[in-house]
Parts: sequence; C-alpha cells; structure tokens
Amino acid sequence: MTEEQARETQTTGSAAAIAAARLVGRRQLLERLERTLDVALRGGGAAHVHISGPEGIGKSHLIDSIEELVEDGELSALLVRSTADLDARPYAHFARLISRRLYLPVGASDTEMRSRLEEGVSAIFKSDEGLDVARRIGTLIGVPFPESRAEREVDAARAEQKARDAIIRFFRIDAQNLPIILVFDDVEDAEARTLSLIRETRESLQDVPIAIITAADASANLDELQLEGDGCVHVELEPLSDDEIREYVAEVLEPAGTVPEVVANRICECAVGNPLVARQALRILGAEGVIDTSVQPWRVDLERLDQVELPRALEDVIRTRIARLSDEQRAILEDAALVGRTFWLGALISLDRARESGSRAVEDMWPDAERRGSITAVLEELVDNGLIIPSDRPAFRGQQEFRFKHEVERRTLAEGIDDSTRRTSHCVIAHWVLGQPDLELTRFAVLVAEHFERGGLHDDAARYYHEAGRHARMRYVNDRAIKWLRKALENTPTGDFTERIDILFELATIYEHIGRHERSINALCEASLAAWKIGSRANGGAAFEGLGRAYRSLGDYNRAFDFFMRARELFAGVEDRAGIAASLDGLGRVQWLRGNYDSAFENYTESLEIRKEIGDRVKTAASLNNLGTLLVHRGQFREALQHFREALKIRREVGDMHGIAESLNTIGVLFTTRGDNENALRLWNEALDVAQEVGDRSMESILLNNIGEIEIQLGELDSAEEHLNSSRALGEQLGEQRVVFDALRNLGVVQAKRGAPGVGAEQVDEALAMARSLGARVLEGIALRTLAEIESQTIYGANADESQMAAERAYRDSIRIFKELGNDAELGRVYHSYGTFLIESGLLVQGRKHLEMAKDIFERLEMRGILEQTEATIGAL
Repeated sequence: MTEEQARETQTTGSAAAIAAARLVGRRQLLERLERTLDVALRGGGAAHVHISGPEGIGKSHLIDSIEELVEDGELSALLVRSTADLDARPYAHFARLISRRLYLPVGASDTEMRSRLEEGVSAIFKSDEGLDVARRIGTLIGVPFPESRAEREVDAARAEQKARDAIIRFFRIDAQNLPIILVFDDVEDAEARTLSLIRETRESLQDVPIAIITAADASANLDELQLEGDGCVHVELEPLSDDEIREYVAEVLEPAGTVPEVVANRICECAVGNPLVARQALRILGAEGVIDTSVQPWRVDLERLDQVELPRALEDVIRTRIARLSDEQRAILEDAALVGRTFWLGALISLDRARESGSRAVEDMWPDAERRGSITAVLEELVDNGLIIPSDRPAFRGQQEFRFKHEVERRTLAEGIDDSTRRTSHCVIAHWVLGQPDLELTRFAVLVAEHFERGGLHDDAARYYHEAGRHARMRYVNDRAIKWLRKALENTPTGDFTERIDILFELATIYEHIGRHERSINALCEASLAAWKIGSRANGGAAFEGLGRAYRSLGDYNRAFDFFMRARELFAGVEDRAGIAASLDGLGRVQWLRGNYDSAFENYTESLEIRKEIGDRVKTAASLNNLGTLLVHRGQFREALQHFREALKIRREVGDMHGIAESLNTIGVLFTTRGDNENALRLWNEALDVAQEVGDRSMESILLNNIGEIEIQLGELDSAEEHLNSSRALGEQLGEQRVVFDALRNLGVVQAKRGAPGVGAEQVDEALAMARSLGARVLEGIALRTLAEIESQTIYGANADESQMAAERAYRDSIRIFKELGNDAELGRVYHSYGTFLIESGLLVQGRKHLEMAKDIFERLEMRGILEQTEATIGAL
C-alpha cells in the first residue's frame, strides 16, 4: 500500500472510510507493465512507460500500484518519484527527482546544499569523479557551485550539455548499484529541454537496469520524448467498463457484505467509466448517510439512496462533494485553490488575516498560534478525506506545503469565488511569496506574475513576467521567453512607452535568432511607433537598425540598406556612437553582399574603431568577424584568421552563444577555402551543436548547407543531400534567401555527380535567378561557375556544341564578375575550373594559361588544398 492510500484509510468519517481500494480494471495492464519493467530492471535495456489519459482516469493510481510492487518486493528496484507543478526553472522535474533521491534538505543554505549534494553523489560513485559530477549537476538543478570548473566554462551551451551528461552519468552509476525506476508525474507542464533529457537518459542507458515512467494528460504535446523508440510503451488509459466499476464498488463496500445491485447500478450510471467519479460518488453516499461505516458490518440504507441525486459529470460530482464540506473546510480549501495546486500554510494564514476587518492592537498581532492551530487542524481533516496531500519537500523554508490530489477539485473550488475576493486574494498571495526568506526569484517570478495579473495589478505582473522572460532568454529557453515576454507586454500599460519598447526589442531579438523574421519585423515596427510618439531618436534608430537586419536576412537588400541609413541618421542626431557603429556594420554587410568590397571595408573598419573605443566587447567581436569574412573574399587569409580568432576569444569570454556559433562557422569557411576540410567539418559540427542548443535556426540552416557541401567533396552524396534538403527547407521556412540559394546550388551539384546533369543544371539555374533578383553579385558569380562545371560534363553528349558554348559563356561571365569585385579567392577557383575544362576540350595552351593564373593566386593566398590539385594538373601536362 502506498503512503497516500494508507493516509486515506486512517480516517473516522464514512466518506473517508470508503475512499481506498485496490487497483480495479487495470490488473492485466499492470501485469504487462510489471513484466516490461522487470525485463529492464534485470538489464534487458532501459524501458520507458508513458501513461496518458484524461483527468480522473487513473494515471496516478496505476503509478501507485507500480510503487506498491516495488515496496512489496515484486519489483526489485529503487523508485524515485517527482513532479514540478510550480517550479518555473528549466529541468525542474530533474531538480525535484535528484533532491528526493539524495534526500537534500529543503530550505538549506547554498553551502549546505552543495555539501549534501557532493556527499550524496560521492557516496554513489565511491570515487573522486563524484565531486565533479555533483558540481555539474548542481549547475542544472539550482545548486550553485561558483568555484566549479563547470561554472568557469565560458561556453554556456557546452557547460549545459556537460551537466546533462553528468545527470545521465549519475543515473548510470546509481542503477549499477541498484536497479532504479524514475517517475516523472505531470510532464505536460515540462519544457522541451526536460523532455529531451528524459529521452536522452532512456537512449543512453540501454545497458543498465533502469526504467522510466512518465505521466501526462492525453492532449499534451510530447514530441520531444519520441515515444516510438526502443523499449517504449505508451499506455493511453481507457474508461473502465461497467463490470469493472461494479468490481470497484464491491471492493470498497466489502465490509457491508453483498452490495445491493441498485447501488452498483447508480454508481455505474454516474461514473461513465471514470474511476475518480466512482470514488467521489461513493464518498457522497457516505456523507449522505447512505453508507454507514460506524457499525459492523457497514449498513447500506436504500431508502436514503432514493433521496440522493448523484451527478453524472466529473465536475458535477466534485461540486456535490464540495457542497457537503463544512463551512470552515470549504473556506480554507477555497483559499488554497487560489494559491494553486500546490499551496502553503503560511499563505492561508496571510489570506485569513487579510480578511480581518477593523484594527488590532499591536501586542495582539504576533503570535497567533490559536488561529494557526485551527487552520492546521482543518488541513489535517482534509488530508484524511483524501482531498489534499502533504508534501515532504516544501518549496519554501519553514513552510508546511500541501497539494490538491486532483486539479479538477482545485479548479472547481476556485470557480465559485467572487471576483472581488479573488482579486484581493491573488495580490496577498503574490506579496506573501515575495516575502519568503531567501526567495529564488528566477524560479518563482512566473508564479508571482500570475497572481499579480489575476489580482489586477498589471504593472507588477508585467515586471515579473519581464523578469521571467529575460531569464529564459538568457538561458536560451526561447519558447518560454517568448511566452513570458508577450505576457509582460499584455500587462504593460499602453502609455508606458519605454517599458513596452524594451520588451519589444527583446522579443525581436529572440525572433531574429530563431529565424521568425516577419514576427521580428512586427515587433520592431511597434517599437518604432512607440519611439516616434515619445520622440526617442535612440530607440527609433535601434528599431530601424533591427529592421535593416531583418530585411537583409529576407534578401531585401534595398530596404535593408535604407533602414540602416535612416538608423545612422537618427543615432547621429543624438550622438549615439554605439548605434552609429551598429548602423555602419549593417551597411557594410549589405555592401559586401552586393560586392562593394571597398565601401564595406570602410564601414566595417569605422564600426570596429567606435566599438573598441566605447568598450563594447560583444559588438567588437561582431565587427571583427565581419571584417574577417570580407578579408577572406579579398584573399587576405592570415589577417582574416587573426580577426576570427580574436572574435571567438571575446565571444567565449563573454558567453555569447550565438556569436560563438557564427565564429566557428566563419573559421570553418576559411579552413575549407584553404583546403582543410577535416578541420572545417569539425568546427561546423561543433557550431551546429551550439546553434541547435540555443535555438539559432538561421545559423543552423547555414551550417547544414556547409556540412553538405563538404560531404559532396568527400563523395558522401546521400548524407550531403539529406543535409542540403534540411538546409533548404529550413531556409525557406525562415525566409533566408541566401541559405536557399546555397542549398539549391549544392543540390544541383549532387544531381550532376549522380549522373543527372540536366536536373542539376535546372536547380543551379534557379539559384542563379535568385542571386540576380537579390542583386548579390558574389552569389551570381559562384552560381555561374557551378553552372559551367555542370555544363562541362555534357560536352561529349548529343548536344555537345550547345553545352560547350553554355559552359564557355558561364565561365567568362563568372571571371568578369570576380575581377570586377576583386574577389581573388573565387577568381582563382574559376580559373582552375575553366583551365581544367579547356584542357579536357583539347585546348592545352589556353588551359595551362588559366591553371597558371590560378596557381599564382592560390600560392599568394596559401590555398594549399586546391593549390596541390592545380600543380598536379599542370605537372601532368
């Protein structure tokens, strides 16, 4: 019997006495799950049992029965169970789970928590490795280790991944000592990172005796769990049959002897297969005296049964049961319902005090042990009645914590409270939470904000939603950051222009990083309007600069250029040097894409100088990276690499994850330009991990293309095509025209290498048209070279002359563009390709001449890989 069921039997009233019963209607299912878990716990591969279904269908009861199997020795394992119903932190489920596993003290100081965590993990590991694992786990579950190696790592995404790995390592060693079952209740409330870590735990521990159980409402979106994997069992609980409901009634009423059929029929009609409704209906019959448990055997009064109208819907059953509570029980439960599914004695006392009318003498205020005692006594009655459950690990130090057994009961109680009482109570609760000692605000900011919002204090709600959104953004939990920031915006008065502008800028930044440029544009336009209304040129300039970035990503270079110019004018009007630098940087990027290298260099250089002068390290790194990219195209590889490395060093030091991914990408581009494909691929895969971790979908699409391009050169066409198709799909979804161009061009190369040059040429033609529509001459030149290379593959076919002329024309146009742009690296590539084509066409002298010109460029630029190929071709002549 579980602890919860034991509490239910230790009662005095008839309603409570008939509460507990064994699992009914799920016996075969339980036996099947027992076999599944037993195989896993004997080392047969990690099992994952997911239980879903509507409220009251029996998810918790089924898990209780599994817990009984462990307690009775039927399953040889340690079971650890957790929920995180009010915890807004990432990985809250794991924080609760590990705290329960290691019996970490509640409300202890950081020093004591660190000590106990280290002791607990070290005891499991029995080696020095446990100390490092404990410190890494601490960074993820809110037990800070300021001096730990994990905290000192600048790469936050990598440190987080190592902490996730440490948690998996912890459970690996723990399960090797003793088979373990991890239970995650209510995962419909869990964020994507928690769900993915549950999945990684399952996938990584197939060789140790471990099982995972998750439970959620049937409507929850749990794609991250990937429940179709090996060892997964998804159980969607169905309503019980009438025969099973009758079996349940007979089990509960066994002390009454034979149950009259009319009673069982009434319960079946009422329950409609829902075991919670059946249980509550029986409790109503006990409260109404139909079932008298004060005598032995129990007596069933059929005359009274005719006088009791049992409701048929779950909510109606709950309302009927609530109506039979005492006034004091109901009042206290209503207060608790406003606090939330989890609530605290201290909050109930504060709500009780807030209702007190008149004044009270100072000496009579503290203590008020009598009232505290009476509320505590009522809570004990409600525990006995099975309505609430006490917590052994309260969230606040020194507080008694309770939890509604069923959310439907809390929700029904809250519905009956009048609006005025509701608003006042929510404000009291918010202030009570803020008054808790050693409050970890990032963990409870959303809880506070929700109570302020429901209490009508929208300014306060906006402030705490903003705090929660800002913290989520810093942790790269983008979906939650957007949710809380939008809530902050909803609660911010329309006249508070400055606050609204700040929130809109944060939203626009997140939208930009995840590639939702249209939403970023909408937020920036709204911010621009607010800035114009209050005459804030600085904020107006920032909005225009952001719009320039958004339109540049969408390939609308003309609008982007105009917005950057207008931003610079606004910033200059208020002598905002940081803003001027940002505008110059944006202008340089557009000019580079258009092939205006000299103008781009001037703007990049001026921006870099300003940023260095004002000490903006994050933006200085961005300027260095942009300058490096331009230098690569000019063939100044040594200088480019110096800029890239300096930018990466700064970004690692300041923890700029988006910047780190960008720097790794650009260094990889430089490496592949110089022929070092192995290191380029390594850097791009590392950058892809970072981009995916922080949700930078724009950078992810770029990296998928780059990886695919390298795989073409390695002859891994299937993998290349998979990466390129992913890149193209993501680019189209985000509106990233440059990404779509690169993916299309490379997919054309894949088709040509597979023996379908006609199909390949069509895809490159599409990319070429896109480059011309963008006005991106660099891309146009690259597309022409690629088209020429594909056409050159068909000069021996049926349309040889036509293919020969098409290839010649494309090569000459590509050479002309790169000469005009001064892009020596790309010019060398075209010379090399064109020279090879001429030799294969029998024009040896002309071919050698172009190869020699390519060789001169490659030597000067130290492009070693392609230089060796060129020298080998020349030597063979």
